[in-house]
Amino acid sequence: MFTNEQKELEEYCQSLYKEELKYLKVSNQIKQTLPKVDKFKSKKNQKLNQSLQKLLQYHEQANIVVDNKIEIASKSLQITQNLLKQIVAQELSRELPLFPGKSLPPQLCGKISPKENYITQPGDLVCAAISNNLGNVDWILCHVKSFAAEKQEYCLVDFFDENNLGPIYHTIKRNRVIPLPTSLSLHHLPSTEFEINSKVYAMYPDTTTFYPAKVLSTPGNRRTSTFQTYYYILEFEGDTVPNHDIYSRWVIPTPKQL
Repeated sequence: MFTNEQKELEEYCQSLYKEELKYLKVSNQIKQTLPKVDKFKSKKNQKLNQSLQKLLQYHEQANIVVDNKIEIASKSLQITQNLLKQIVAQELSRELPLFPGKSLPPQLCGKISPKENYITQPGDLVCAAISNNLGNVDWILCHVKSFAAEKQEYCLVDFFDENNLGPIYHTIKRNRVIPLPTSLSLHHLPSTEFEINSKVYAMYPDTTTFYPAKVLSTPGNRRTSTFQTYYYILEFEGDTVPNHDIYSRWVIPTPKQL
């Protein structure tokens, strides 16, 4: 006969055994399920890998498209830049028309100043004060793109950037722009030419930058009965070369202090 204590102990052991069986069953179920989970994970990873490969493939294709477009754009840019250089070179070598009259030359004939309300037209060349990286001002040759009357500002294009980056755009105030001559006097009228020893600004040879210079000889002084010229002889400040022949189109009054 079991005592009451023994009976309780037996019942308790039986309950533990049942619980153990229950957990064993759950454990076996988990063990049976794990391969299925691993298989599912493998398939899922495989799908993920396939998706990743597809994405990489699309990305590479997109890069090729972009590269092609960049290459096409780059070639187009190079072509347009070369065309611009040719057109600008032609413009720089163009001779100005000659005013045939013997009196009352128009504005911008040689050194004749424009009227106070004069606005340089789109397409014209000007000398403009552009701040450089050192905080100084360079007077450089620019092309007028447009003029905003309400702001009194020009939009200018520098086709001649020394870094060969293509056209550089500048927005500057009207008082920082000097129009260039648009015609010259056929008969070398004194009012159209700077006098000897005058201080001027002129575009230095093989550059598009204007520097201070002194007039050594005028076009009118250099002409003869058989020889006609529209070039000054100038001496640039600080230059090791004694003098230069400079076409009248590239000689302007000394700019006012900014």
